[in-house]
Amino acid sequence: MTPGEQRTLSSVRAELARLVRYDDESLVHDAWIRQRYQGGYAETYAPARKEAVATAWHEAGHAVAALSVGARFSSASIRAGGRSSGRVHSITGGGTGGFVIAAGGQVAEGLRGWTLPSSRAEALAWLASWRDDGGDARRFRAGLAGTPFARDEAAAWQHCVDKLTPLRPQIRDLARGLLVWPRHLPYAVAAELAGFSAAAGAPAGRSLRPGFAAPATAVAAGDSAPSGVTGSGARGGSPAMTKNDRERGKPHPFGMIVFLTLNRGTVSGSSAAAAPGTRAPLPRSPGSPGPTRAAGRATRRRG
Repeated sequence: MTPGEQRTLSSVRAELARLVRYDDESLVHDAWIRQRYQGGYAETYAPARKEAVATAWHEAGHAVAALSVGARFSSASIRAGGRSSGRVHSITGGGTGGFVIAAGGQVAEGLRGWTLPSSRAEALAWLASWRDDGGDARRFRAGLAGTPFARDEAAAWQHCVDKLTPLRPQIRDLARGLLVWPRHLPYAVAAELAGFSAAAGAPAGRSLRPGFAAPATAVAAGDSAPSGVTGSGARGGSPAMTKNDRERGKPHPFGMIVFLTLNRGTVSGSSAAAAPGTRAPLPRSPGSPGPTRAAGRATRRRG
């Protein structure tokens, strides 16, 4: 990811965090509303807002479907123009999963309102009417060649539904990102917003990115860190270690002194142990006033 894409990703996430309590129609950027109204794609701002949301879900469905089958694209946008209200640009790869990418837009629109066909008969009836969708229907049927679904459109459609339904949260996240950002989203940014690793094409959180390792917590034999406390040197955990000592598995001597001191409740330079639940008295330098004189002086000041 380039520095410019990192800035875009940070800006989009900050805007999504600011508008987290708003529904999809409430967070549509003004640029998308005005562009549809001024271009004659909507009569007023209200239908322009609704159309932008539907387009965002549609294009997010295509993008997430492409990511799920290992395909790449250059960018995703919901800018209306020509015969299209939005577009996922320059999709490449995906192998035999091309029909999943083509159906991803319609599946996502159905997932948005949970209006997908519920039976094979309903799916067949809907597929018979699915003809003019910016080329998606044509690409869906052409992509079935060479797959086990070559002669069964309904089974192919159900396969797409089964594959994308668990990814509905990712589709929604990307759709909202498309709505709040007034320009196209590059592939790397769209992949991160959808919860996929741009490098590996796998959902984020399932595997570590290359170059990163899981943090290890060093705990000495016989010690157990309390719940909610992590890291070396924590009270009740392992003593502090230097880098070299950690590699050898030996605690640093100074860290062991601090560790024992804290657990015994004593203060360095004092041999008196503190009672449970209390602090040991701090040593007083020669000539400093005691508590009684300090309290009396404070009383005179207040008077």
